[in-house]
Amino acid sequence: MRILASLLAIFCTLNVTAQRTYSELEIKRLADLGRLWGMLHYFHPKMATGEIATDSLILSPTASLIADPSAENFERCVKDMLSRLNDPSTQLIKKLVPTSSLLFTSDPYKPAVHKLPNDIWYFAFPTAAAKWDNIISQQGLIPSQWDSAKAIILDLRNAKNILEDGVWAFQYYLPAIIANHLGGVSLPYVYERSIYHQGFLSQSDRKFNLSGWKIFTQGGWPVLTPRGKPFQKPLLIIFNTGTNLDRPIANFIQSLKAAGLCKIIFEGSEAEYPVGKMVTVDLTDSLFVNLRVSDFLINDNQFVPVPDWHIDHVSDTSLSGTFVKRCVELLSENKNDLSAVTRAGLSMRFVPPMPGRYVHEPVPFAEKRLFALYNWWNAIQYFYPYKKLIDRNWNSVLTEYIPELLNATDTLTYNFALMGMVSEINDSHANVASFNGPTPFILQAYRYMPPLQAAFIENKILIIKKAADSLQDMDQVHLWDEIINIDGKEINEVKEEWKHFFKRSNENGFMTDMANFLLRGKLNSTIRLGLLRNGRKFTVTIKRSGLNRFFGIPFHFQDEYETCQFLEKEIGYIKMGSLKQNQVDSVLDAFEKTKAIIFDLRAYPQGTIDLIASRITCQEIKTVQYEKPFVTAGYIKGDDFDSASLISYNTIRPLYTAKCYKGKVVVLVNEATMSSGEFSTMVLQAASSNTTTIGSQTAGADGAITQVVFPGGYIGQFSGFGVKYPDGRQTQRIGVKIDIEVKPTIAGFKAGKDEVLLRAIEFIKKGK
Repeated sequence: MRILASLLAIFCTLNVTAQRTYSELEIKRLADLGRLWGMLHYFHPKMATGEIATDSLILSPTASLIADPSAENFERCVKDMLSRLNDPSTQLIKKLVPTSSLLFTSDPYKPAVHKLPNDIWYFAFPTAAAKWDNIISQQGLIPSQWDSAKAIILDLRNAKNILEDGVWAFQYYLPAIIANHLGGVSLPYVYERSIYHQGFLSQSDRKFNLSGWKIFTQGGWPVLTPRGKPFQKPLLIIFNTGTNLDRPIANFIQSLKAAGLCKIIFEGSEAEYPVGKMVTVDLTDSLFVNLRVSDFLINDNQFVPVPDWHIDHVSDTSLSGTFVKRCVELLSENKNDLSAVTRAGLSMRFVPPMPGRYVHEPVPFAEKRLFALYNWWNAIQYFYPYKKLIDRNWNSVLTEYIPELLNATDTLTYNFALMGMVSEINDSHANVASFNGPTPFILQAYRYMPPLQAAFIENKILIIKKAADSLQDMDQVHLWDEIINIDGKEINEVKEEWKHFFKRSNENGFMTDMANFLLRGKLNSTIRLGLLRNGRKFTVTIKRSGLNRFFGIPFHFQDEYETCQFLEKEIGYIKMGSLKQNQVDSVLDAFEKTKAIIFDLRAYPQGTIDLIASRITCQEIKTVQYEKPFVTAGYIKGDDFDSASLISYNTIRPLYTAKCYKGKVVVLVNEATMSSGEFSTMVLQAASSNTTTIGSQTAGADGAITQVVFPGGYIGQFSGFGVKYPDGRQTQRIGVKIDIEVKPTIAGFKAGKDEVLLRAIEFIKKGK
């Protein structure tokens, strides 16, 4: 694992799992198990009942596969995980070449009519035999031909799965043909329900998204005016997977069955019977899973009826054979039995993973460490609104971090593995926190600094602050010394090491964070700094003697100003980092007649922006576009139309149309302008046509922080919904639009000048 050499020696807790090396194929099996778990958890309808703990699906199979990653055990582990759903439809199947069904017709594209004893008619009518222009005149489907029959067997099987014109013709005309014989009987509708997720359902206390049922009509057919007497004869319908179960034919047959108007035989396994929509998931070792992602329901919230008989394969096509005899037996009663009613609850109880229950395990066992990876990877796979902006292929992240998490056998390596994993999304919101406060990792390896602060200025890492320390010579370090190496490593090498754990939204944000972290280490450990001063290179050794006294953004200058003040007679200044909501009206009243107001957003604001904007704007205006992921099972196969974003806007209305602010609005920004700060900037930019933004690139991370929980009491965070300009322009990773770029200089810092603010005052006075 790529971590700083000085931290590798720190061993924070007992090693819990022996390390081993896994082959590329073994890692792929472990990855497939995690991918499949994500599909089951987010899209299988049984997961919406609240009866299945998602942890129980994955932990035991993962532990088994870690111990034995062979192909044979992979198959067993997948079957184990699927069996916990108790759903015959969702199962592992080896990729075998399907055999063709045997039909009761010599030509799979021509129907045949067989008259059985006792005036029972057997219509062998493959749906592939139908044609658009003559389906109603096809032999066997002419209504008058049914009159002399005492019972009807309608065999709609195809020899294989066929998608041709006839199939499409049948799905529209078959219901109408049969309806002609029903005598005005109204059939129940078939509905389909599947899980949808409106944003990511947070796994901590932050609840602002939801999951629910997406319900829509799958079938429902108008009843035509009947010809003659209603059809009251026993009816048996036979179909198979070749009847094209993703079409309405199967649902129409199930609707007839539910109404007590027919009996049904299904050729195929119990898993293939259409009780919901199926998705095929390819796995390693030439395996695939038939995954059910919806329920078919009829009328008053009932599951579709089961067949009267399953048969895996019709092998006897003799009209006097066992299969036909069984068909006749099912027709022996004068009427069809009503289907037994099985009700489906419509309440939604989708339960997110609960790895927080392992909060007191600082280094969880291997299967739980992989569960952390699976949980994070699937959350980003389906719910990260900026996934297309990630620098790497997201699939490769899963396979790369499997060995890292498996070999993370102490708090140090586990924390670093989580940090690296979370960092891969290139989002400055992406951090790892802890339920338990400072962990042993933080306390022993990651919290302490020498009494110095470094900052990134003009592409250099400089010492900008130092504190007194009676136990060591601090005179050997001067302010503005440039750090050129640390513990013998050149600064660029150190930078690349830290980049594994701090892949921020942009380079500016990364360098700012790195400057805050690169001096950290164990309490009372020493750090050798290679310094450059006035062209002279030298090395000093400093002890990390206490807490990080200087953590934060250096030299942001706001401490020099009041929350609100007049900089000059006609220029108002507002420090957004400390302005409270109850202060907004009085402050803006005081600045009402100023030439300009400067809003300093170089610190995190306090939720005041909508109140401010309503006082500034003269008209109702859209300020920000939100994009919240709307995720359904269509995303498994990459159907963008089925996993669209829900787009909405932050709209500001003027509080006083006649009294809206007429002066200039100037916004100050820099790398500390992040999330709500960037949002606030965008609102101010839209609220007034007289807004000018001055400063340097912002953090490029916006969209409410969303949390994924990891075993061990850790939390990973990401930007949970997209935030863009109203016209759709991107801000993530880029930052907000800046009108006048000003980057503070070393000379300015040395002189104590707030160059950004000075440039704003110059602009207000000179207009350029």
